[in-house]
Amino acid sequence: MITLLVLLIMFAMALVMWGFDVTNFVRDAQTTLIRDPDLPMGVKYASAVQKTFSLLALEELLYGYMA
Repeated sequence: MITLLVLLIMFAMALVMWGFDVTNFVRDAQTTLIRDPDLPMGVKYASAVQKTFSLLALEELLYGYMA
């Protein structure tokens, strides 16, 4: 019974991390390609990278726990 509980918890954590990855992908594309069309591409990309790295610490914490 405990093994099933551990497997379900790990599966839920994997789904959460997958959600983070999908959210980051969509956010990067939206920030870089759609928002503020007048800004240069380099500025928009730097903004997208900064937003991505803000959530990276949380994702690394979850990956570290599962390892």
